[in-house]
Amino acid sequence: MNLTWQNTREIGEALYDQFPDLDPKTVRFTDLHRWSVSLRISMTILKLQTKKY
Repeated sequence: MNLTWQNTREIGEALYDQFPDLDPKTVRFTDLHRWSVSLRISMTILKLQTKKY
């Protein structure tokens, strides 16, 4: 999955899958940003690992 900042729903769903017990209304912006960037990096690494050369 190639996520960009335009894919807000997909980012939200992926973060919910990763942190199902968190109430999204109580998350600090700094944590949300860190998790989103981490998620994008994880997706990029996964994409590179599955890429056929």
